[in-house]
Amino acid sequence: MTSPIPGHIEEAARAILGDRFGSADWGVKDRRIASRKCDLYFLDSKAEKRIVVLKSYRDDVGLGGAFPAQRDALMKYHPLMKGTDSGFMVPELYGHDDAQRLLVMEWVEAPTLTKVLVLNLVNRWRQFEAIKLTGGWLRRFHQAAHTEVKPFDADHFRALIARRADQHADAAKRLARDSVFQAGMERFEAGSAALDGRMGRHTMSHGDFTPNNILISPRRVIGIDIWGRKQVPICTDMARMITYLLTTDLLPLRARFQPMPVEERPWWRAFVNGYGPDLFPDGDILKHLILFQTLARWLTLEDRIHERDKPFDNWRASGLRLLVRSLVEA
Repeated sequence: MTSPIPGHIEEAARAILGDRFGSADWGVKDRRIASRKCDLYFLDSKAEKRIVVLKSYRDDVGLGGAFPAQRDALMKYHPLMKGTDSGFMVPELYGHDDAQRLLVMEWVEAPTLTKVLVLNLVNRWRQFEAIKLTGGWLRRFHQAAHTEVKPFDADHFRALIARRADQHADAAKRLARDSVFQAGMERFEAGSAALDGRMGRHTMSHGDFTPNNILISPRRVIGIDIWGRKQVPICTDMARMITYLLTTDLLPLRARFQPMPVEERPWWRAFVNGYGPDLFPDGDILKHLILFQTLARWLTLEDRIHERDKPFDNWRASGLRLLVRSLVEA
């Protein structure tokens, strides 16, 4: 059988594994996962009784340096988070090849938060527990990172929204005629003016804190695909995750049809309880960044809907619309 791993990558990976474990019986598994940034390949060893994953990054042009960012994040945060019995972890990096943009790392066989939520549509308790664990992981991550009090830079997020509108110019023109989107933009501008310069905690960001980048197992919660290179308001990762959660939650049904304060949403409360109300941040800045995330995602999704008009995308767009209304009206 032909190996699914290119020869030069397999050779580099075996050398890394030999140095790390002293074992040479690593076998290539007939499995490959392709993503936008990288290809994943798998090897296992009877001697080590473990599976490792090889992440082979494509050309980093336009990706903001995905390989060095994630290499450095694994090297920094795995040791900082492993010295605890909490079960909140980051995968272990076994080795890397900078020339080939190759990471050789621990593979955790566990479902993502997205999958846990979907598989437990009728088990709300299990959903709440998974979201609570996600909040707990983020608190542990923030505690492992350096935190300092700095002024909130509203112009940074203004510029990000402007850039997203430029990237999706046709969608921005269509949404300019949408009264809900425009009400959201007006609230965003008012919030930017009111909050600019407000002092608040800043820390290193996960960078892509979404339900697909948290793995939930019976004994561990693992954060993956960490960038960890920018110091941002501590609300930033929270806002990204909460936006995903509140726009996909089917319940309560009232929130699917009319504005509802975000603090009343059960998944919000589960996340807050997991992170810990004692350290939960300034609510005004958090809601402002949730609005930012919602408007930015809506711009992207509007382009996608216009191109292919799939029912699931329309359902997600309706969730974004209701979240904007909740933030503006409720």
